[in-house]
Amino acid sequence: MIRLIASDIDGTLVPEGTGAINPEYFEVIKKLKDRGIRFAAVSGRNYNSVAKLFAPVLDDIYLILENGGWILEGSRTLFTRTFQRETVCGITAAAEKMDNISAFIAHTMEGIYVWSKDPCIVRMMEEGYHNVCFPVKSREDMKDVPLDIFEMSVYVDGDPARAHVPLDEGMASDVSQAVAGAHWIDMMPAEVNKGDGLRKLCGHMEIGTEDTLAFGDNKNDIPLLLAAGEAWCVEEAAEEVKKTAGRIVGSLSDDAVLKHIKQYL
Repeated sequence: MIRLIASDIDGTLVPEGTGAINPEYFEVIKKLKDRGIRFAAVSGRNYNSVAKLFAPVLDDIYLILENGGWILEGSRTLFTRTFQRETVCGITAAAEKMDNISAFIAHTMEGIYVWSKDPCIVRMMEEGYHNVCFPVKSREDMKDVPLDIFEMSVYVDGDPARAHVPLDEGMASDVSQAVAGAHWIDMMPAEVNKGDGLRKLCGHMEIGTEDTLAFGDNKNDIPLLLAAGEAWCVEEAAEEVKKTAGRIVGSLSDDAVLKHIKQYL
């Protein structure tokens, strides 16, 4: 029996970088809760962005953010996992060597620290994702971010599936890299991913992962889909994700996830 519905956001519920969602989701989420089925928004996004997106139902949902590094019930933190400072320095050094990135971002509890040579990316982060942004003058300065960091991301000029951040061999095992969008590569502590986040949330809720339903579209959603009892993807999903999910719910443009979860009402 499904007791938790966990869905990725960008590319699954909304077009990537969108700051608004079909308001019918709010009504459906509340009705699902009344029937004993909880909803979890799962994303690589920062808390400020997702809290604004789901503001009308924030107290009714769970959040698995930073690709699994920050789990909340509404605004109450349940679990966090951040980078060691030496790992932040190593990622920063590797990003400094890359000539094919336009932005470098660090996610913290207060907001995101952003270096970018393209002002359009900064506007997208502020106006599209509704992030709280703190500017960083250079990539090197990222190692001096004063807060604990959940996740670091680079915006790749080209296909992120064909790129990676060139970490030193001794550090590669400490960092997980995942394609998270049309140009984004996200980096988290090695043991952090959306699937692990789902398992931790299920443990908190005292339910089994077999009682979960998950939706996704991109490669960073694969651990989530593998962990869930039932896994679906949208038609726009990457081919590797389609093979993992095995089931296509329909198109993002048709609000296919919304239509599917309404079947549980």
